[in-house]
Formats: sequence, C-alpha cells, structure tokens
Amino acid sequence: MSAYTKELQQRFPSAAIEQLGSKQMAIVAQPDGTTNLVSYETVVGCKQNGCWYLTTKKYSITTSKQLTQFARTVPNVEWVDI
Repeated sequence: MSAYTKELQQRFPSAAIEQLGSKQMAIVAQPDGTTNLVSYETVVGCKQNGCWYLTTKKYSITTSKQLTQFARTVPNVEWVDI
C-alpha cells in the first residue's frame, strides 16, 4: 500500500480505495454507495447511476492531465462545473 493510499485510508476509514497507477489519484468508494474520484486531496469527480461526472475546474496541469486520461478509460463521462 502506497503512502498516498494510506493517507486516503485515514481520511476515509470505511472506504474502499483504488489508487490509479502510480499517480496521486484514486477512486474512493464509500459503504453508502458514494464513489468519488480524488486527485491529491481534492474531490474532482463522482460516479452516480453509472456515469462519471468530472469537474471542468482547473486545479493544476497534472490534475487536468490525470482527469483527461481517466475520462478515456471509463464509459459514460460528463464534464461539469462543480
């Protein structure tokens, strides 16, 4: 388990965490069904009814690249202003 995953596990103790590659990005699935996409410490997307809603807000070049790469790997993506 990476240091990043351990940090997220402390923030979300009951969640299932899936780190995406070696990046500082992970899918955090809560027991209540809430699924978020987290980049570094910021929630940048969520999954509802099988659709990923990803933010159009610019945080950093790295986060923007990570979001674009993630969007290419999953079906049903909508970009929203969150």
